[in-house]
Amino acid sequence: MLFLEIVTVLLFLASFTGLCFLALRHRTWHFAALSIFPLFLGGWSVLKPADDVLLLVVGVGSLLVFLIVAQMLRARASLERSLRESENKFRSIFESAEVGLTQVRISDDKVLDANNRVAEILGYENRLKMIADYDPKRHWIDMGVRGKILDRGLESGVGEDHEIEVTRLDGSAARLRIATTFFREEDFFIAVSIDMTERRIAEMELRESEKKYRATFDNAQVGLIRTDMEEGRAIDANARMVEMLGYDGEAELLEKFNPREANVDPVFMQRIITDIREKGVVQNVETDFYRQDGSVLQARLYSILVPEKKQIESVVIDIGEQKLMQRRLIAALDMAEEANRSKSAFLANMSHELRTPLNAILGFAQMIKDRPPGDDAIDQYREYAGFIYTSGDHLLALIGDILDLSKIEAGKAELAETEFNVIDVIESCISLLQISADKDGLTIDVTSDARDVLLWADERKIKQMLLNLMSNAIKFNNPEGKVDVIVTIVGDDGLSLAVADTGVGIAADDIPKSMSVFGRVGNVLTSEKQGTGLGLPLVNLMAELHGGYLEVESEPGKGTRATIRLPGRLRKHNPTGASSREEFVDE
Repeated sequence: MLFLEIVTVLLFLASFTGLCFLALRHRTWHFAALSIFPLFLGGWSVLKPADDVLLLVVGVGSLLVFLIVAQMLRARASLERSLRESENKFRSIFESAEVGLTQVRISDDKVLDANNRVAEILGYENRLKMIADYDPKRHWIDMGVRGKILDRGLESGVGEDHEIEVTRLDGSAARLRIATTFFREEDFFIAVSIDMTERRIAEMELRESEKKYRATFDNAQVGLIRTDMEEGRAIDANARMVEMLGYDGEAELLEKFNPREANVDPVFMQRIITDIREKGVVQNVETDFYRQDGSVLQARLYSILVPEKKQIESVVIDIGEQKLMQRRLIAALDMAEEANRSKSAFLANMSHELRTPLNAILGFAQMIKDRPPGDDAIDQYREYAGFIYTSGDHLLALIGDILDLSKIEAGKAELAETEFNVIDVIESCISLLQISADKDGLTIDVTSDARDVLLWADERKIKQMLLNLMSNAIKFNNPEGKVDVIVTIVGDDGLSLAVADTGVGIAADDIPKSMSVFGRVGNVLTSEKQGTGLGLPLVNLMAELHGGYLEVESEPGKGTRATIRLPGRLRKHNPTGASSREEFVDE
């Protein structure tokens, strides 16, 4: 009995001491009241007799009370610690958030809390300064919008996203996106603010950049086109590209044009596409595309791959004109080289042409000088004088051609224009060349639309042109051949003078060469009868000096026809006149 009482008292004392310790540690004085309970039970059990079992139950009950209370306090301490940690984390997130956070009391618009980001956005030094000084009227440009946001939030409890204009403390404007969450029972709402100012500026700059890019794209003087990387279809094209390909508009081009299908060489185009995919860019590639009308666009291509868009952007330059200029330049260089060769050949031939008559003149003069007087000397001297005259006349004509050509090319030639009968000039030329024609058995015939053809021109130059053409016709004719001189009235005041022969002819490709200065046509059939290379060019230049031109038609083996066209030079004519040389001669 005594042992149980002692144990019970010890249990009471332990429970009382533990409860008092917990009450003091956790500052929960209502637990101190519980400590009186085991003390009361202990006193009661000692003062009031009880059996052993009751004493033991009371002692154990006191201990259980202590253990239960201790566990409750431990759980509460753990919960309070978790709450403090959660609050610290929330405060840390709240204060360090990249967006502005504001807690505002609904009833009086008082800012209860704010983080540094919203203070920075609105221009405050820190969040405490904002909490103390914030006035919505100072910052909201449109208080009516603010009122609508509050009304909708109070009505539904859920705020909406809005973009608003606010004024910072320094007076500058800012663009914000705000979202609100309302806690009506607690009388506050939370506003989340995102500064959209820089983004808006960036968007405006981007739009302006895109506008400038589009203007540049549309007005570029080169073709610009975007195509799909996989299918090759056109996605966008500028006006120059539409123009180069001959479409009516961009819509038609985008509908019908595919660079891979429209390329003249699809295999080469596929190699270009492969290079773009592998290297990301191709530069200075020349390729050809079919236009809308089937003609060919010669182009230079610069392309770059835009992988994020799966597109190919290309600059297309029309090089057709450039290619034409290159061909013309090459042709001009070829002509210059040919002219240089012709000049060298001309000078070599001219040296021969000049020396031959000079040698004849000097030779016959030497013979006259060295021949002793005698009965037959006079006859020999007369023959020598004839050779000297012929050689001198040829030399004079040659030098005259050179001087005339030089004058015309230098722009110093002038026309001594008079009115004369061109038929008389033709007959004069025939009389000068008849002996040469007779040597080869050639016949010369004249055909005219009229008997009397009066021409307003430089008579000496017209005669020189006819002599050159008729001399060529005789020189390059076949034995027993024929030379025709044809006079044709063209319109009201035009005239053409044609000289046709039945000689060896000139190949079509050699005609331009024969018309160029120093140009002589090399031909095995004419190798023994080559001229100076001045005749046709001089005739052409003299015709141009009269406002006309020379036209040459020829066929190898059949002969040549050279026609002087003289528009506006005819003065009057007799249309009922003779049409053949015989009639002129008989007349």
